[in-house]
Amino acid sequence: RLSDECNRVSSTFQKLVQDMDAAIRSGDAGAARAQLQGIVRQKIPRAFRMPLANLARRAGLADTSVRLLRPIVRPAARTVSAATPDETSEYAAALLKLGAVGEAEELLTSVNPARSPQALLYLAFTKIATWDYAVAIPHLRNYSKSDRVDEYQKQIGKLNLGAALVHEREVDEAISVLSSLRVELERAKNNRLLSNLLLCWAELEIECGSI
Repeated sequence: RLSDECNRVSSTFQKLVQDMDAAIRSGDAGAARAQLQGIVRQKIPRAFRMPLANLARRAGLADTSVRLLRPIVRPAARTVSAATPDETSEYAAALLKLGAVGEAEELLTSVNPARSPQALLYLAFTKIATWDYAVAIPHLRNYSKSDRVDEYQKQIGKLNLGAALVHEREVDEAISVLSSLRVELERAKNNRLLSNLLLCWAELEIECGSI
């Protein structure tokens, strides 16, 4: 039956998304890229275009991410976009990866963060891309405190907040953010983010002297 087939397809894509997300989080982006390159040739249900676009961007395939979401966010002429806030945010993040900072920022400022908190993180990235760390910091603070993102995403927000604070020589807050985050990452055995944190900590020592 049609409903059974739809359920089977949905379950298949859901499993693929979960497996690729786990691979990327563990640092094996290559495995995710290999799977994505085969998947994008298939007919992809609308519900899975945004999650797959997110995975593609994180795996270093920003152009694939754009191709997945362009028909939704930037439909044909005279067609009104029916993109959700999350789809718009993810499309903008992919554009940012490709260097289209202005267009990405324009899209992100049109998104209500209450409906898509990821917009806060990606908007911060547009500011970091133009070396405007001071403006990025409030976005990263708000994102890291959002109750609509999971712990892993909050950790990414905190890591970027710590890096921005280091750049702006906000030493006390940088130490506080990075110290508490280090405890979280060590407890979670998240070695990939922990290695990035240690690099950030080293930069703090270089920029501001021994801690």
